[in-house]
Amino acid sequence: MSASSHRPTDEVARPQAGQSTVELALTLPVLVLLLMSAFNISVLLSDKLIAGYATRQGARLAAELGSGGGTMSTSTIDQEICQDVKASSGGLNYASITRIDVYAPSSAAGVYSSTDPHNSYDASCAAITTSPPFPNTSRNQTPPNETSIGVQITWQYTPPTGVYSFSMQFSEYTVMKAAPVLPG
Repeated sequence: MSASSHRPTDEVARPQAGQSTVELALTLPVLVLLLMSAFNISVLLSDKLIAGYATRQGARLAAELGSGGGTMSTSTIDQEICQDVKASSGGLNYASITRIDVYAPSSAAGVYSSTDPHNSYDASCAAITTSPPFPNTSRNQTPPNETSIGVQITWQYTPPTGVYSFSMQFSEYTVMKAAPVLPG
């Protein structure tokens, strides 16, 4: 046997090693993009769940407070609702609340419409001028004519990975009937 003998498999292995490198170079960016997209979507879904929870907490408090029992003003009631929504949405990861609306829905589905009586607040719970207003005197807690009270939040989501250079705006709402005031 001479030292210069070549095996046929040695000559074939070199081109295949180069082919694997090229295939990896072509598929790796696609795989990274898919992984980052999956991560962005999972964070978005998490933020959506937290936003939904915040609206439920706000609507629950709005239903309990109702008209304030004659001792609370509309702004005091709505400030408590707004602060409750902000506290409940503290777990938002890559989203921020831009607006909170307390409203009396006119549609059977409870969807917010700008023509519904409503009070609107910005992210710091400062009142935004609205028309028509939704005063606490319109929030009936007496059965069987309890008022439906809705809380909607509008929130801005920015993808965390930076692959996508845009933000998306979403809204969540919850409607509940005002709870009757029980004698103490």
